[in-house]
Amino acid sequence: MSGRVIDTERFDSLIPLLASLGYMVVAPTMHEGVIVYDTISDASELPIGWTDEHGPGTYRTRRRDDNAYFGYVVGPRTLRAFLTPPQQTLLTITHAETGLAF
Repeated sequence: MSGRVIDTERFDSLIPLLASLGYMVVAPTMHEGVIVYDTISDASELPIGWTDEHGPGTYRTRRRDDNAYFGYVVGPRTLRAFLTPPQQTLLTITHAETGLAF
């Protein structure tokens, strides 16, 4: 398997492009000092230049010495809420004058 590298200018335009095609873009973001997964609309919402440190009973974020886009390990939230939402509408039925509408 060979890898690919995308420059930052093209990467910055990738996220809005995916959103314009109807995709929900989920990526790491900084929220109240914690790196968590959330929906984003552009690359500026990524925790660029941030990392997280873990220890027994501890979690903290700190600035890195570089501007790595994905220089973190994992935050306290997983992607599960986005991949398997706790509630999902399977069927909607409404009562109309002519009967039930699906």
